[in-house]
Amino acid sequence: MSGSRAALLLCLLLPSVAFASDYTGFLPLVYTFLVVGISSAIHLVLILVFSLRKKYHRTRFLKIHILFIALPPALGILWSLNDYKTESDLYYLLLGNAIGLSIILIPILVHLAQAKKDESAKE
Repeated sequence: MSGSRAALLLCLLLPSVAFASDYTGFLPLVYTFLVVGISSAIHLVLILVFSLRKKYHRTRFLKIHILFIALPPALGILWSLNDYKTESDLYYLLLGNAIGLSIILIPILVHLAQAKKDESAKE
């Protein structure tokens, strides 16, 4: 009985060796979750600090910060388009990077809100 179990186990494990070396789409996935996810969390904290210190009054500072926010997700999108296994993997990778890229809107909205608040205070 143990010989047939060993043969069955061997038959089940042999195909897994063929698929184990195919890392197509794995590195963009790791990049999306680790690099884009961690950088997005760090940028959310930085956005909070910068908005409390009213750094977004200066348009140059806003543009530079938006560039730094957009860089990791943009590279992730390019990498995802280059290396994916199936279309569903591509959609997940693009969605993860697009969520990281959507953080760009927060500093812009903070800048507009602060500018509007300053205009109303001057009047």
